[in-house]
Amino acid sequence: MTATQSLRARGPQTRSRQPLRSRRSQARSQPTRRERPDLSPSGSLRSAHPQSQPGWVVALQWCQRTSTILAFLSCSTVLGIYSWTVYTQERWNQQYEALQQMRRHERQFLLTQESIANSLRDTAARSDMVPLVPERMIEVPIAPPREDSGSDLQHQSQVSPQQEPFFPVGY
Repeated sequence: MTATQSLRARGPQTRSRQPLRSRRSQARSQPTRRERPDLSPSGSLRSAHPQSQPGWVVALQWCQRTSTILAFLSCSTVLGIYSWTVYTQERWNQQYEALQQMRRHERQFLLTQESIANSLRDTAARSDMVPLVPERMIEVPIAPPREDSGSDLQHQSQVSPQQEPFFPVGY
């Protein structure tokens, strides 16, 4: 048994009874943790190389590391797929609401359109309007294109210098 172990066995009361000088001298004579070689519990020196483990222990450790990595990857994948599914469903709901709103607007538009048409029919039936018939249509001939005359251009150029051009302030 070493001096440190014997001090530990005696307990704190016996250590405090020793003079301070003797405790310091013991501490200096004992090698530090870095200087002291590793001792096994039996007191013999441990080997610098750990003893080789049986093959089945190494295989189990490899399986543990592999399964840990696979579990992490599968959890990450499941989390990614779940978040993508939630995002897709949310977008689907938003687009479906927009579709329903467009259908409501379309129905309202058709209802308004039919209401206006019905109102016009009622107005036409109550008044003494003549129904539109192709035999009663009046045809207006198309006017021939005008020829540009120099007098029009001269007239415009005479008016322009006298008046300032009108520029709108803003829209």
